[in-house]
Amino acid sequence: RIEFKRRENSLQYNLFQPKSNNSFEMNSHFLTFRHIFRENLHSLDKKSAKAMPLAVRSHSVPLNSKSPKILAHACPSLRRFSTDLNGNSSGTRSFPDHEMSFRSGVINVHGSYVGHLVDPLKYGNKGSFALLLADTGNADRNGNPTGIAEIGHLNLNLNVARTLWDSGVASFRYDKYGSGKSKKVDERKLDLDSYLKEARDSLKYVKERPGLDPKRAILVGHGEGSILSMMLAKESMEMNGKDVAGMILISPVSIPFLDHVIERVEPLMLSALSSGQMDREKYNLVKSELRSTIEFMRKNGTLPKEPLVHIKGLFTHDSAPFLSQIDKVEPSKLALEISKEIPVLLLHGEKDTEVNSIHSQKLFESFNHNGNKVEKVVVSKANHHLKIVEGDPNPNVDYPNKDLLFSPQ
Repeated sequence: RIEFKRRENSLQYNLFQPKSNNSFEMNSHFLTFRHIFRENLHSLDKKSAKAMPLAVRSHSVPLNSKSPKILAHACPSLRRFSTDLNGNSSGTRSFPDHEMSFRSGVINVHGSYVGHLVDPLKYGNKGSFALLLADTGNADRNGNPTGIAEIGHLNLNLNVARTLWDSGVASFRYDKYGSGKSKKVDERKLDLDSYLKEARDSLKYVKERPGLDPKRAILVGHGEGSILSMMLAKESMEMNGKDVAGMILISPVSIPFLDHVIERVEPLMLSALSSGQMDREKYNLVKSELRSTIEFMRKNGTLPKEPLVHIKGLFTHDSAPFLSQIDKVEPSKLALEISKEIPVLLLHGEKDTEVNSIHSQKLFESFNHNGNKVEKVVVSKANHHLKIVEGDPNPNVDYPNKDLLFSPQ
């Protein structure tokens, strides 16, 4: 049980743990009111703050209580102030970011596990956890593209991991093939199944961490990672039943991947045409090569043998097989094949210039039609990486800017 007592300027809670001889071992922990009210006043509304009793009576809460927020369960005045058994408070609690690696096929996958290395609740319920799946390309565990130092601080996955841990949710994020500490692999040998295996093995690995409930996995996908999340959720449902407890899809795409490429590139071409940077003849040549190349990739799974002239660099022979395969997945239709018991949260930056928020709306409609409990949140002023942008968004300026803050929303 846990017993709460009010001290001079702190809240003491005594944790009584059973011992083999029917006795109990008591460990005392303290939370200072100065810390609660001065540093976390935003976490308490005025009514709750005024309702804080001058003397807190003792409460006994069984360790197998359904509420993971022990203090909030026992003291209503602190219902919005999340605290774990170690006395770490939401927003300021320690961030246990542990380097981990495991074998996946012929390589070692390196990543970071945020959570306890020993079971913190041996006598209580196991906790939920999240697997974070990064966006397109060779993104590392934190969500940063490998080899582009000037934007190596976007840190979407790292920020999401911190936010989840503030709510008591453990997480694992990893370096995709060829990024971070993970071994570089011949990209020509990588296909959709390779990335799915990497995600599948990561999910299996994090399930085995102490203190976690293997059937309370939350899949968090960003951009391309949202497609892998949905595929993994469907696969897990078909193989293991109810392993996935929820999904968070950030800036997801709702259409085939190569259609999304067209959606992004052609408006840039039109802008160049209207500004005089590209004449009509050049515009037609670029558009024709773009469309014909995508048609060839869809039919053959590779690029044409003839070198690309007008869209050189947009596609490579190494990446073409993977792009051709993931293009066969239409997320808005895939949503209809996922268990309706899986709740879904869709997050989209209001100022996302890479993926239009209409995609989240289309997925919302698909999940809603499928019967899932689904919520869509447009994050105010946020870009593709959920960082706050004042004024008009411009990735060329915004992404290198280290001073942009992660949205508190």
